[in-house]
Order: sequence, then structure tokens, then C-alpha cells
Amino acid sequence: MPTYSARCPKCGTEKDYIAKIADRENTPVCCKKKMDRVLTTAMIPAIGISDSFSMKSPIDGKQIYGRSEYLKLIKEHNILPSSELAGEADLRMKEIKAKIDTEKREIVEKVISTNGG
Repeated sequence: MPTYSARCPKCGTEKDYIAKIADRENTPVCCKKKMDRVLTTAMIPAIGISDSFSMKSPIDGKQIYGRSEYLKLIKEHNILPSSELAGEADLRMKEIKAKIDTEKREIVEKVISTNGG
């Protein structure tokens, strides 16, 4: 259920309360009057607010603990954060595989040219 905030129109006391959406106007009572519901900003958990999150790295599959490890990973691999992370990791893997394929091709060509082929 959502959490709402209310303020007493007489003394200014503020209080949070939990109610169904349909009951959101049933505010608590203070100074013998119903409190006024006030709008507040939503509390949304986000990276940067705390270091208490964990995820698997799309690069190597290792567990990442905390914001600092996450930021280090995205900086090291020059990838985009959060929602774009998986897509960017796939792109980086394709680039790495293409680079390896190019290096293999160059080695084969060098061996062939060295052996007179």
C-alpha cells in the first residue's frame, strides 16, 4: 500500500500514513481535526543513494557488490550504466570476438606468407 503524508492545519505537525489508494483522503486526526494530505516526492531506490545492491557483471558473470564496483566496471569497459548495460555488453563482446577473429586471420596470413604460400 502507498505511504502518504499529512499536515495538521492548526499546529503544523506532519505525519506519514499508509492507506489504500481509495482511502487516501482518510487522513489521521490531530488537534481534533482531520489532517490535510500533502504531496511529497516519491522515494525511489537508485544507484548512488547507497552501496547496498548487487548484480552480475555482463562482461564476465562475476558478482558486483556496491556502487563503487559498478562504476569501476562501467569505466574500465567503457559501457553505459544500468538499463543499457546488457545491450552494451553484447556489443562489446561482438567487438572483442571480431578483434580476435582479425588477429587470428593476420596470424594465419603471416604463417602462410612466411612458409611461401
